[in-house]
Amino acid sequence: MRKHFVEFHSHEEFHVLWDVSLEMGDWKIQMDGLLLTERCAIIMDSKNISGKIHFDEQTGEFYRFDDDNVKNVMKDPRIQLNKNIRFLAAWFELKKIKLPVSGLIISPRRAVNSLSDQKANTSAKSTRCLNIYCKS
Repeated sequence: MRKHFVEFHSHEEFHVLWDVSLEMGDWKIQMDGLLLTERCAIIMDSKNISGKIHFDEQTGEFYRFDDDNVKNVMKDPRIQLNKNIRFLAAWFELKKIKLPVSGLIISPRRAVNSLSDQKANTSAKSTRCLNIYCKS
């Protein structure tokens, strides 16, 4: 993910921290990347998954079909991302940092199709991405 991040451009000043580990008591998290702006913090969670992926909203199941069309049930990456978002929001509150926290799951692989949202436009421009995840 880091090598592809050089393509990210924004008119807004930002900083990126890679491989961030934080803890509060026994609660420990690891983030692949953390994008910080004046408006928000975005946790970036990289998942190296290929094939056709599906998030089943009704059952909470996450699975993919590989190149041989074999179904593999996997841990839903949104669960870990949501835990990290809750942690970072609590950590910011503890440190008296007033910054909303959002998250983004990124697949650096080109061979990914989402069966859940075939109509989604996943080629958003960097500035649009910041506006979506850093609501003013």
